[in-house]
Amino acid sequence: MTKDVLNEHSQELEYSLKDRDETPEIVSIKENHCDYFYSFKGNYGVIAFSGILKSNASKVFDRASVEILDSECTYVIISLDGVDAMDFHGIRCIATLQKSIREDGRYLRICGADRLIREKLLSSGAVREEEFKDNIATAIKGFIKNKRVKKMRSRKK
Repeated sequence: MTKDVLNEHSQELEYSLKDRDETPEIVSIKENHCDYFYSFKGNYGVIAFSGILKSNASKVFDRASVEILDSECTYVIISLDGVDAMDFHGIRCIATLQKSIREDGRYLRICGADRLIREKLLSSGAVREEEFKDNIATAIKGFIKNKRVKKMRSRKK
């Protein structure tokens, strides 16, 4: 296997630590690479990301964006349940993805983000507060409710 293939699937970081006896110790930390799964049915699409969203995520997000925009869905849910961590590169990837979804006339919700990731996304201005939902079910219910409200408003006009 080439080094690139190994780095694509996991990156191993080695740190030399010394304990009180001055004996070197190796600690290995495996990072989950960024990946996604996309599924849609009718007007609804759900894309679930997993791993660590950092600079290695941009190609994954590019593929995800093409897949979403090629689908027929109008309502897109981004699930961050499987995301372990995110740096500023990951925030940029999320911002770019949500911008392309909105510019294509689709509606967006984000769910499954833990408190820290949610705060990072909001403080960066990458996403809007009203786009966050607790889980996929509440995101879908929110879409349905918004459709009903729009339908009622259009009847009153």
